[in-house]
Amino acid sequence: MEPSALDLIPDLSGHRDSGANAEVSVAAQPSPIARLTDQADFRVEGRPLVRSGDAIEALPPYRIEVRAGRILAAEELRVSAARAAETSFLMPGLADPHLHLVAMASRRLQRACLPQAPYSRQDLIDSIAETARLESGSWVRLEGFEEADLREGTLPTLAELDAACPNRPLRVRHASRHASLLNSAARRWLKNAGWSPAFGQEALLVGREIELARLLPRADTQRLREALREEGEALLRVGITCIDEVTASNDLERLELLASAELPQHIRFWLGVDADWAAIPSCPSGLSIAGIKLLPRDAAAVQSPWFGEAVARARQAGFPLAIHAVEPDAMASILEVLATAPARKSGGPRGLDRMEHASLCPPALVAALAASGMAVVTQPAFLVARGARYRRQLEQPLWQWLYPVSSLHEAGVPVAFSSDAPVAPPGFHAVLEAACGRGSGALADFGKAERVSPGLAFAAHSRTHRLIRGENAVDQWFAPGEAADFLVLAGDPRPGDFANLQVVAAALPSEGVRR
Repeated sequence: MEPSALDLIPDLSGHRDSGANAEVSVAAQPSPIARLTDQADFRVEGRPLVRSGDAIEALPPYRIEVRAGRILAAEELRVSAARAAETSFLMPGLADPHLHLVAMASRRLQRACLPQAPYSRQDLIDSIAETARLESGSWVRLEGFEEADLREGTLPTLAELDAACPNRPLRVRHASRHASLLNSAARRWLKNAGWSPAFGQEALLVGREIELARLLPRADTQRLREALREEGEALLRVGITCIDEVTASNDLERLELLASAELPQHIRFWLGVDADWAAIPSCPSGLSIAGIKLLPRDAAAVQSPWFGEAVARARQAGFPLAIHAVEPDAMASILEVLATAPARKSGGPRGLDRMEHASLCPPALVAALAASGMAVVTQPAFLVARGARYRRQLEQPLWQWLYPVSSLHEAGVPVAFSSDAPVAPPGFHAVLEAACGRGSGALADFGKAERVSPGLAFAAHSRTHRLIRGENAVDQWFAPGEAADFLVLAGDPRPGDFANLQVVAAALPSEGVRR
């Protein structure tokens, strides 16, 4: 017999037999995270965490046997209470179906960081100057500023950017990833590279991120690849085994970069509208094409010819759509366009069309989404990360319609939770804090009506994404025949709402097994 995948787990063996499989009891160890793949058969013991109505329940200890990437058998163990108390915990791998993986890696490569919020405008200018001093590339880049973090509430002027970084092009990207501060050297560089839109006198350029991504030089491939691997390991530490890379500028070059990084997660890659859809190569194991990402800036963009043409082209090619929409008028316009668009041709990737964010969604739109058959991939954790901004920019009567996940669920809309990292940090803890805690404490302003139970939040992070992408999804994730996509944990993560999640091993099935 070939060595078991459990041989990868350092110092965690309780005992091993000499039969066809290895068996292990996993003790609490902080790292490294072992990979249990479908290259070997294995058994593991632990208490499975499952959704039980409104709660997340720990079942009695089970012995789970895996063969060729699938659950072969799951046997409940008859053990003493003392033995059960020492048993590891098991949980399904979590998904983050909306993040920006290459952006996360790029931010990791920054040599300087923004100051701790709140900070002054001068603090931001000083950080820009420090970044310019440290960075040696042709462009100076910094990410993550937000107006709400500035004490004055106003952004640096173009003249202040030029004083902080006079000689090289500068881009400081907004936390939302939908705007950038550009100095004069950056504007000259872009014009020389073929940029046609006229620049105003404001330092902030809004809604041109796809064009910027197309023109700006990309980071060194080897450094990015190494940073991507670090991000993959960090995501695995918070329990994420499947991710959707949904950047609107995604192209085949970025697809090849992610394939070469060989991350532990399965990556579903959404192509941008300008990518060459006809030239998609065969994807390696661990990577698949999910569909097309569209990023209309507002309702006017949705109503423009390019959007309808992009929808029709995607339908003709058989691709699902992931469409950015934050405000009600844009969502309403999207639903109107989709209602009259041609039917999607068969033969492409499976899955529902998705509304990405649906941040401000009043009851009439909830009903319209339910009637449309679309899914929603949303970020309730933004209530924690960006709550101050919402309170400042939205009238109070609208707060109750922010991220209305309970209403969407009750209306029958498939709702999956995501982070939109690096806009907000990934992980289940922040979702629990926001989706299950709204209406109390720091989230009291947002009302209890849209609060959901921990059980529903668990399903929205571990199960619903499978339904949205057209796969089988069951609450009993360790049932025989299911793909072995689960985590081995040191200790019960439920006290503290998964803030102290300790993953010691991860079963990571190949794409062929997942299907």
